[in-house]
Amino acid sequence: MSMNVLGVALNYRYDIVNRAFEMRATQLLSDIVRGQIFGKVVGEMTEREFQGRGLTQTHGLFIMRPKDTPNSPADIDKIIFPHFPDKEKFPELVALVCKVMFHGPCDANSAYHKKKKNGKCEHGFPFAFRDETDISGKRPLYRRPDDGRGFFKRFNGIMFFIDNKSVVPQSPLLLLLYVGHVNIMYSPSTSACNYGNKVQISIVKQNENKAPGEEYVHDAVQEFKEMRNMGANEAHYYIMGNSQAHI
Repeated sequence: MSMNVLGVALNYRYDIVNRAFEMRATQLLSDIVRGQIFGKVVGEMTEREFQGRGLTQTHGLFIMRPKDTPNSPADIDKIIFPHFPDKEKFPELVALVCKVMFHGPCDANSAYHKKKKNGKCEHGFPFAFRDETDISGKRPLYRRPDDGRGFFKRFNGIMFFIDNKSVVPQSPLLLLLYVGHVNIMYSPSTSACNYGNKVQISIVKQNENKAPGEEYVHDAVQEFKEMRNMGANEAHYYIMGNSQAHI
């Protein structure tokens, strides 16, 4: 657990955590939109989300101009890397992937489980090895070569080998710049809009039959049943004057 200069654990200094995260998220947005590191952005949407433990994460959807939009598997392979780099050539990058860019075991045969749905990982991990990227479906299937690269890691006392099937898609450039978990995906459909704004979409669905001008439903009892609560990190985030979404 990290400590600040006052000797207080950082998970109690949500003000420092929020400000540091906001600075990094703002710089990341600037690098993508103004810096055009992936090309010219013609449309963008970002949304903040607070995890169960209160920590902040942000989702972003960026629409590129046609000439900069990746339209083939080869284009995507130049930007998105869901596999381990060459350890001899990129040791720093490999260390970061091993630290923050992999998904722990949660398949039906594992003794250790993370989030599962119908007996399987809700995010689809571990993916199958693939020699080529496939973007013909609603969800891209990235190239994940069976090259033997990976590392051993212990989960709840059980040793697992983490290979390319469990690497989270990432951009080497952003990973080296921000030294943190930055997941980058190619979205061939509008499903990314739903995922990035599920909170707002949920509110709209609850009130979709309301006439214009009618007040939105705000059911405090139902929110309590659903265990909707606001932690210190989220409360401080809004006290700072920040908004949940930006388009």
